[in-house]
Amino acid sequence: MPFPVMAAMAAVSIVTTLMGAKAGARAQQRQANAALYQGYYNKKMAEYNGENIRQQSYGEAAKVFAAGERLRQQQVVAQADSGIVIGEGSAAAVTAQTENLAAEDALAILYSGIEGQIAVEQGGEMKLRESKNRASALRDGAKATMIQGWTSAAQQAGQAYYTHQSLKV
Repeated sequence: MPFPVMAAMAAVSIVTTLMGAKAGARAQQRQANAALYQGYYNKKMAEYNGENIRQQSYGEAAKVFAAGERLRQQQVVAQADSGIVIGEGSAAAVTAQTENLAAEDALAILYSGIEGQIAVEQGGEMKLRESKNRASALRDGAKATMIQGWTSAAQQAGQAYYTHQSLKV
């Protein structure tokens, strides 16, 4: 086969190899970008869900506190109706204990909501880290694909050169 034909075939093969490597690397870069986007999306959704959990706990705590206040008021009315002196002795202790227990329950609900928010947000942060790691691995894969493409092209060029040199002899 004449050298110009062999050189053209080798050049086409080399260009095809390089274009394939570039296309593969671009595809991996797109996957890396998509993984990163998904990680940031998951983190933002976790923040939103965590805030939702906290807001719900505020609402529940307010309901418990209000229920405690209503119970305390009912106790005061019942004590007054039965002739007990209000605000002194065991009557005052009962209403104070009702207030304290309602406040403790409300506080426990608030803490639970805040802890739930923190847990959900940390889960989102972990998903973001996972996505960043995946994106990094995909980018490294893209670099490896390009290096492999260049190596393969160099091998093809060398093979074409040495094949031509051996035909000269």
